[in-house]
Amino acid sequence: MPIKNTIETFLYNPIVLVLFTPFSYLLIGTLYAVQYVPLNIGKFIAFYLLLFVNYCIENYLKKHSFLNKSELKGPFYLMELMNILLIAFLSFQSHYSIALLIILYSLIIHFQQVLKDNQFPIVAVLILGIFKGGMLTYLSFFIQAQFLPLILIVWSTPLVILHLFIEIGSYLAEKKSPRVAIGQSYILVTLLIFIYLSTGLFLYSTFRMGLFLFILTLPLAIRLARLFITHSWKDSKSVTLKTFRLFQLLYTVIFIFAEVLYFANL
Repeated sequence: MPIKNTIETFLYNPIVLVLFTPFSYLLIGTLYAVQYVPLNIGKFIAFYLLLFVNYCIENYLKKHSFLNKSELKGPFYLMELMNILLIAFLSFQSHYSIALLIILYSLIIHFQQVLKDNQFPIVAVLILGIFKGGMLTYLSFFIQAQFLPLILIVWSTPLVILHLFIEIGSYLAEKKSPRVAIGQSYILVTLLIFIYLSTGLFLYSTFRMGLFLFILTLPLAIRLARLFITHSWKDSKSVTLKTFRLFQLLYTVIFIFAEVLYFANL
């Protein structure tokens, strides 16, 4: 099997996406925090497990109604128990505001599908984009360092746009519509362009030459852009959703490499 096919098979493996997606939400903030304080392994693992559990709950609730108890089985209640215990642990270990934001994030994960099913998809994707691209980055830093630097808020701008793009694109793909409306495709392409514009605008002053690493994300970006421009989902729903997630993971990994180079003064 060609190397390219082997890599794609590995990256598109759902287990890989499930394990690494929660990591992508907290690594940028955590790496920045360890420039100030030693890594608290316990808090790091607890926060990762919290994001992992909520990621699993999010995927579960896309197939089962949270408001219909007959659809909720044993594994869901086990995940809920773990979720509560992890929230309690991080709440006692951090500031009360951290507890409130973590609880709010979990509530958004639980009720996002309710919003989408009741004609409020824009509200759901906006809140999810802001939380996954911004708030989780801030939380991962604050849990370790107990303060929040302004530069991290600046860095989060392209991350928020990235996650808005991912959430909107994933929502449209999940609708199973064979075609994407022209207006919707323009929104997605515009967001994709703004990801790169905001990357240059908000990250150049710190990352400098490290920004060239983001060129590595272009093949996936072009693949997604072609999908929108033709106004049709040519791939299966599963492959399309995985492509969105893979683009988010690749962008985040490149961001982390640029961040490491920045801190290493390379």
